[in-house]
Order: sequence, then C-alpha cells, then structure tokens
Amino acid sequence: MLNLIYTYSIKLSGNSIEKYVSLLKRAYLHNSQYHSIILYTDEVTLPYVKDIFPEIRLVEINNLQFMDDIKMKIIDKLESNDILTDYDVFLNSPLILPDNFDVYVDRRGRVKELVLYNHLFEHLRHEGYDIFTKDITTYLNVGILKINSKHKVRVIKDAYYALRNWYVDSKVEERSQFTYHTGVCPSIAALQYNLEKIAITSNWKVCEMKKYNNYHHLVGEDKFKEINTKSTVI
Repeated sequence: MLNLIYTYSIKLSGNSIEKYVSLLKRAYLHNSQYHSIILYTDEVTLPYVKDIFPEIRLVEINNLQFMDDIKMKIIDKLESNDILTDYDVFLNSPLILPDNFDVYVDRRGRVKELVLYNHLFEHLRHEGYDIFTKDITTYLNVGILKINSKHKVRVIKDAYYALRNWYVDSKVEERSQFTYHTGVCPSIAALQYNLEKIAITSNWKVCEMKKYNNYHHLVGEDKFKEINTKSTVI
C-alpha cells in the first residue's frame, strides 16, 4: 500500500496559516481512509500540525523560499512505497500505481493555457534565465509525484536547484513586481517545466495518474471550500 507524503511549512503560507492548516486537516481526515499519510515539516510548523498527523518527520531547510523546497529536500530519501502528494488532492478511492513508468505525476498541461505560466517565463527571461523553449510547450503538474531511480531524481534536483539558487541568490523577487505568492511561481518553472523538459529529452516514460485514478485536485481558492462529490463532502 502506498504512503502519501505531504510537505508543508507555515513559512510559505503568508497571512493564511489558519486556512492552510484547516486544509491540511481536511485532507488528512479524508485521504487517510485510503492510505497512511506522513507529513514532512519543520520545527516552527510543528505546533500547528502535531494534533492532526500521527506520523510527522522534521526536516529543516536553510533559507526556505520555494514551495517545492521540502519536496526536493526529501525526494531522494523516500521509500519505494512513498508518493509525494499535495494536500489539495482529495481521493475517491485508493491510488493505483501502474507498472513500467519512470515518472508519475498528476497530469500534463499546456503552458499556453495558463496566463500565469506565460508571465512567469517572460519574467525569468527578462531577468536573464531563459528556460522556455518553443519545442516543449507542456509541463507536468506535480500535485502527485514519484520518480523511479536515484539517478533520475538527481537529474531533476540538479535542474531544480540551478534555477532556484540563481533566483534566490540574485534576489530577483526583492527587486521585481512578480510576487504572486512568495516562491510559488518560480517553483513552478524550477520543478514542473524542468521535469517535462528532462522527461521529453531523455525519453522518460511519464504516467499521468489522473488517467488511472479517481480524485479531485483542487486549485486556487476552491481548495479552501467544501465540495460535494457523488460519494462524500470534501
């Protein structure tokens, strides 16, 4: 049986800590009927979540900036039955992990469908980091993420930290107007788009979990609202 691996820190919740903790609780209560759940978090967040999750593992990251920093910190330490899962994913049944794939993600999306992506790539290009290529117009949503093989994990981490460390060290966010939510947008490019570029150029076989499983992946403000499904209220 798969373990769902959550990552969270209040450091990236801005003034919305209560909303995110409430979402974490809803996700745990709902999804724990299907899988065991392990939360990776930091010391400062522990008082907010210790009464929700029976299994918590502490991880400290210097200069936590990007929303995927904790994921990238722990991804090469996960067990074979662990799968990184965002806490805005609500299952309708246990996750099925098909065989013979290199990478498992939520789904593939098209860059042009999201104005935010286009603004992000323009912003990065303006700052001197041109990551977008016209030959690759899709990205991999990592609301669910599992990468088979330590080598592939290392390749992704290297690409992620190359952009992440440049962005932080160059203090791009401090001098720009592109602040959507601290660390959210550049993290999208560092992980989701980089993962797609590497998967395509390296001929990795990608599994879109949405095609094999039944779940809701909530986005935006919808994730903080209760939703009705055929079988339950989330």
